[in-house]
Amino acid sequence: MERKTRLVVDTNILFAALLNPSGKTAQIIIGGYAELYAPDYLLHELEKYKEFLIRKGDYANAVALEEAVEYLIEEIRIIPFQLYKDEMNHALQITPDPKDSPFVALALKLGAPLWTNDKELKKVKEITVLETKDVIKTIHMGEG
Repeated sequence: MERKTRLVVDTNILFAALLNPSGKTAQIIIGGYAELYAPDYLLHELEKYKEFLIRKGDYANAVALEEAVEYLIEEIRIIPFQLYKDEMNHALQITPDPKDSPFVALALKLGAPLWTNDKELKKVKEITVLETKDVIKTIHMGEG
């Protein structure tokens, strides 16, 4: 059996899936097309933007959003800081926005591409950065 592509998932990818649950991004996450990883910092960002997601998404309340988050998070391996902290200094040096450094550090640690729609992260040459359209090609979604 062919090994699945490993990807580090940026928070904006999870936001895209939450804001459009029937879109390609959500399909990729729940479809099992790739092995998905995220730093535990992703959970902090989700909490921080909860009100925004409830307002912009089609969620009646925080409970409905939480159920959607849990559904998606089941497909993503959340990696604790201790397991990628040795790459944080390097990530902080090469990442345009320090808040993105946990994702870059985890990508460095795993040797895996970072799945993000943040154009600024394309400037990080030490890792492979894939947008959703690139991920669709990489995983051969919809073929066969």
